[in-house]
Amino acid sequence: LARMARRPTHLICGMINTKDVAGYLRPLAAQAASLTAVSIPNEPNTLPSAVTAEAARRAGFAAVSEAESVAEALATITAQDPAARVLICGSLYLAGQVLRDNGRAARCCANSCAEMCLGAQTGPVYLGANERRPR
Repeated sequence: LARMARRPTHLICGMINTKDVAGYLRPLAAQAASLTAVSIPNEPNTLPSAVTAEAARRAGFAAVSEAESVAEALATITAQDPAARVLICGSLYLAGQVLRDNGRAARCCANSCAEMCLGAQTGPVYLGANERRPR
C-alpha cells in the first residue's frame, strides 16, 4: 500500500481465530483511512467482528467500524467515498466467501492466491495490494 498512489484506502477485514490478528493489522494501520471488521460467514473459526475491531483499535487504526457483511461494508464505504480504494483482507476464507457470493471462481495469479479479483456491485475489488482497476 505504501508504494501505491496516495489516496484513502479503506479495509474490510475478516479473520479466523487461529491467526495473530494484532501482528497482521499493525503494519496496515498507517496505510489505511479506515477498517471495517466483519465476521466470516459460514466459518466456524471466524473471529467475531467486534474482536477484530478492537484489535484494529489497539493496532492504531483511527477509524474502525463493524458491518454484518462485506456487501454492507462496501455499501457504507462507497456511499461516503464513491471513488474509494477498498482492500478486502484478512483470511483467505473471507476471500473465498466473497468470491462465492459474487458468482466467481477463485482466479489465482502466479505469485499469490491473495490477489484474487472479484466483481462487486460497486465495481471490481482486488484482494491483495492491487489498485482497483476497471474490467
